Formats: sequence, structure tokens, C-alpha cells
Amino acid sequence: MLAKMYELGYITEDEFRESVNLPIADMLNVSAPVNGCESAGISVYFCEYVVKDLLASESWGDSQEDRLNQLYRGGLVIHTTLDTSKQQAAFDAVTTYVPVNDPSSVEMAMSSVEPGTGKIVSMVQNTNYGSATPEDPNATTVNLNVGMDRGGGYGFQSGSTFKVYTLIEWIRAGRGLDELVDASRDTYTRDDWTISCAPEYADAYNPSNIEGIGSGMMTVLESTKRSVNLSFIDMASQLDLCNIVGVAEQMGVRSGNGAALTPNPSSVLGSNNVTPLSTANSMATLASGGIMCEPLSFTKIENQDGDVIADISPSCVRVLDEDVADTTTSALQTVVSPGGTGFRAEIPGHDAAGKTGTANMDYHAWFMGYTSHEASAIWLGHMEGNISMFYTTINGQYNIEVYGGLYPAQVFSAYHARILEGVAPVPFSLQTVAANENGATVLPQGRDNPAIRPVPVPEPEPQPEPEPAPSEESDPAPPVEEDTQPDQNPSEGDVDEGDGE
Repeated sequence: MLAKMYELGYITEDEFRESVNLPIADMLNVSAPVNGCESAGISVYFCEYVVKDLLASESWGDSQEDRLNQLYRGGLVIHTTLDTSKQQAAFDAVTTYVPVNDPSSVEMAMSSVEPGTGKIVSMVQNTNYGSATPEDPNATTVNLNVGMDRGGGYGFQSGSTFKVYTLIEWIRAGRGLDELVDASRDTYTRDDWTISCAPEYADAYNPSNIEGIGSGMMTVLESTKRSVNLSFIDMASQLDLCNIVGVAEQMGVRSGNGAALTPNPSSVLGSNNVTPLSTANSMATLASGGIMCEPLSFTKIENQDGDVIADISPSCVRVLDEDVADTTTSALQTVVSPGGTGFRAEIPGHDAAGKTGTANMDYHAWFMGYTSHEASAIWLGHMEGNISMFYTTINGQYNIEVYGGLYPAQVFSAYHARILEGVAPVPFSLQTVAANENGATVLPQGRDNPAIRPVPVPEPEPQPEPEPAPSEESDPAPPVEEDTQPDQNPSEGDVDEGDGE
């Protein structure tokens, strides 16, 4: 070809000789092909989550093998729940505070869920997808937001964020926010605990407060605002620990390995390993007034002809009475206010509520919270396990301690402030519905969501037909024998504790 071009005068002799002498390898720009989720950029972990969700879903395909074949060979169009603008906002917020491959080697993960539907609108972490290398030591294929069944790990100790579920059970039991609890008692025997579902977990326990925080008698509300350890231990000792972990699970909280949460005394302060996505979902339950929706990653599947082969609706159920959810929200709003441990999570112009959490020895730091629009959970720590973050420099800032009210709370504020730019504030008390520009129903807090499965109402007991009242002209009714009267009373059928952050 080059000879012919020279012969016809398209190139000079010098150009011909230069081209002939150029090695072929120098003319090639070889790049490794990028396939599947690896081409999804900052959404690669969410993409992998969707794939695993699709393969596990019985809403389409005859078997997992059939779904696998269709997914990779069927030319399908998958409609996911991801909001790309919120995904970018989430990634920017996370990496602004903890950059990818920060010298501290700490990781951060964040998930956000829409209340009332369970739609996952953002899911990010500050790692590159792939195998770790000397140039990229924190690269990983593990999704830090989820459990093992969706490409994640065991989860992380929740620290004081778990106090939310003691607070909820306290309110469910009819107790008040203004009641006084003991913020000084630090010695408990096995007899102090009620653990009806697993009494073998009862044991002696000696918790402590962070030095200088909490003493004497305090109200539950002030204890929540300041996250006082011993107050919540006193509260839990008056409740059933099985109910505390039970309400957490009902609200969507999950361990990474799929095991049930352990109802031991240290669980009150966050010794259970949980996942960011599941804790975000529990916050969405509060934001929706007590309605828990299963996390949703895709809504529709179309084949190559454009036919819909699966149309997924939210799967929701009420797990908390609305007054319990709203009372909890009113308490958690004080956390995100001046003097609260989560004051850095404030969102100017918008109501917010949430809870900070720091595991023992600053192994893990959390913030989980919500507005009427969206719920989020942010985790910070070392994915390898329990490694202290004392005396750590993160993004150039030296920290004696690293706690949930610091980096995670700031990420929550930055993300939600950005996605709420230009959005009218929606107070937590709002229970109305509206329509968006596409005509779809918008339920800011999930209340009155038509997707909720109705709770069965038992049929009323059959009642006897009333005897007709005698008229003045008729004879009195004969007396009824005692044994023919209707029955009026039928028979009825130990791990590290979290700190005070």
C-alpha cells in the first residue's frame, strides 16, 4: 500500500522510507477491553449489585442459569433506580473528604435510599474497582455498602448508631423522652437483662461513658442528643434486648453475613456488624413514618424487542406506628442541631435527623440520617477489619480521634445540601402527596404508599341476632333457657462496645 501511494505521488520518497522503517508496535495503541460493569465508572459497585440482584430475583427467568444466559446474551434493557446526578454528588462528597488512595488508607462508603419506595438512588465508595496493586493499594472488588450475598463483606461494627433502636423500643413500650435515666451506673449483672429469645446471652457487663460526657440522671432526650452510653444501657436494662435487635431487623438492618443480629448487652452500643445500605434503609423507614421497603435496585426489564418481561413494584410494609416513628424523628433532630453530636450534619434550610456512631477504639465511624426526601448512611474505617483510627491524618488533616460526628456527618451534609439545591423544604410533619412532572405519585415520607402490603384484619366474632323488642300490643317473649344463651366469652385461640459518639 505504501509503495502504491509513493508510485502515484501521494507521498514523498522520504515519507515512504520513514513509514516503511517504523515498527508496527510503535503504530499501535493497544488498550485492554472494558466489559460489563467495569465500564460503569463511579457506579461500578452499584452495577455489580444490580447484576447480583437480577440473578437472585424470581421476578423473571425460569432459573438462575436462565437469567444468567438472558442477562449476557439476550440484549436486555435494565432500568435501574440509580439517579446519576445524585450518584455524582455522592461520589464528590465522599472523595472530597476522603480522597481515593488517601495516605491514611481509610475507606468510606455511602448508600442513599428513597423513603417509601426503597429505591437505591446512590451507592459509592472511595476505592477503584479491581485488584490492589502497589500503585493502587486500596483497589478492591468488594462492595463495602452491602453484604456477602451481593458482593460485599461482613459489615462493620455500628457503634452508637445502634442506640436508635433502643430509643425506638423505649418509645414503643410507652416510655417518654422526658423520663430520667441513669447516666452513671456502670456495673450490670446477668440478672439485670431480659433476653427472652436467647437468655444464654445474658452476662455481666461494665460499660463506660467517654470521659467527661454524661453523669447522674439525664432525660432520654438529652441522652440521645449527646449520645450518652450509660443512659442507653440503663434504658436497655428496662427492656427486652430481643425486641431491640428485633425492631432493628424489622426496619431493614442486616448483618453482612446474613446471620441474625446478636441480642447481647454490648449490642446496645453497636457490637453487631451491619452494612451501610441496610442502615440507610432503616433510616428511610423512619423518614416514611414507619414504613419499611425492601431495597430496590431495578424497576423494569425489557427484551431486545422492547417487550417488558419484568415490572418491579416496591415491596413495603408498616413496621412502626406513625407516632412512634415521628417521636423518634423529633428526638433525632436534636442530634443534628447545635450541641448535638451530629451538628456538622445540619443542612441549611432543611429539616434533618440522624445519629452518629463510633465503634470502640475508633475502629469505625458512622453517620446515618435522613430528610423527608432521602435517607443515607456513611461508614468510615478500614475494610480489613478493626483497626484504630486514633492519631490519623485524613486528607491532610491530623486527627487525635476520628468519630462519626466528624467526616461522616460532614459528608451527609455536603451530599444532601447539594441534591436539595433549589428544592422546597419538606417538614417532617408533612403527610400529603403530590405529582411530579411525569404525573407519577411522589410520597415524600412514604405515608399512605399504595405499595404497602395491607395488614390482615381478623374477622369480627359472630354476634347473636338481637331479639326484636316486643311491641306494646304483643305478648312478652318467652324466657330463653340458660344453656341456649350465646357464649359471650369465647376462648382465644461479648464484643467491643460502641463509644458515646
